[in-house]
Amino acid sequence: MISVLEPSDLAAFVGAEAESQDRILISEPLINAFIAVSGDDQPLHRGADAIAPGNLLVALTPRLLKRAIEIKNFTGAVTARMDRIAFRRPVHVGDHLRLRAQIVRVSRLPSRSALRVAVAVDCVLATDAPAATLRVIDVYNAPSDA
Repeated sequence: MISVLEPSDLAAFVGAEAESQDRILISEPLINAFIAVSGDDQPLHRGADAIAPGNLLVALTPRLLKRAIEIKNFTGAVTARMDRIAFRRPVHVGDHLRLRAQIVRVSRLPSRSALRVAVAVDCVLATDAPAATLRVIDVYNAPSDA
């Protein structure tokens, strides 16, 4: 885990990798709750041997990312973009998912005192095989922006 006081402190960690400190169990109730919200009710997403919808993995990314990269002091953040999404392996009911992240870039936005942080993300299974890969770009407001 990478833990910093402020978003600007992440610049010292460009190229560094971090892993989420816990895993999420992909359960049938979790998949069913996601299906209820998303409407992605394909038969392969139903039942005890279901395959998790790929968009569920994307939706779990912020939760896992907060457990891999901790920023203690900021006034707000938004996800500006998620891209380069690729689904590598199916995730089944009963699988445990964790996140491996690498900070790719930290840059100041010219129009205001905010930082853009780009992170390459692998959602990985217990076997260490990537189930999904993507890039997340978050924008953080510094503590002095309050």
